Amino acid sequence: MVFTADADGRCEVFTWDAATRRARQVTSRPRGTLHGAIDPDAHVWWFDEDEHGSGHWRFQTFAGGPDRPGLTGLPPGRPRGLAVTADGAVALALGDARATTLHVGDRGGPARTLARLDADATLTGATPGGRLLAVARAGAVTVHDHHGATRPVLPGAAGRLWSLGFDPAGGAGEDGAGGAVG
Repeated sequence: MVFTADADGRCEVFTWDAATRRARQVTSRPRGTLHGAIDPDAHVWWFDEDEHGSGHWRFQTFAGGPDRPGLTGLPPGRPRGLAVTADGAVALALGDARATTLHVGDRGGPARTLARLDADATLTGATPGGRLLAVARAGAVTVHDHHGATRPVLPGAAGRLWSLGFDPAGGAGEDGAGGAVG
């Protein structure tokens, strides 16, 4: 498991190995690390941000070792979501004061810009095969395909709507045409 906890007065990312019953501190940054995740292949992810909240997603194997950029060739941005499929395809969203940009690629590989949304939005998930991405913004959820085209827009009825995920088996929620996020 991956979790955040206090480390000398800062929030940092840790792993917990249930077999050895040991925790390992993954990050140690002067201002702490708030965002962490684990992907299906047990890579540990965190957002490496500067004092203004802008930065990049990074990862390393669960056992440790060097950290690597989640996707290469990206300008710094604010964290707006991360999704990694079982085959290592990555979708991440970075934001600035005016927009949110969705990027895709293979874990540690070059990024391809999928879509630029002229709004504050959050990538909330991807189908298991990475063909569809869910993005929450302005009280609704928009689904984008792996080419960047907008699929259904699910409006929030009496308030905010937030996606919690896709069918983990990748059944009816993902068309069978093949392909992945990258």
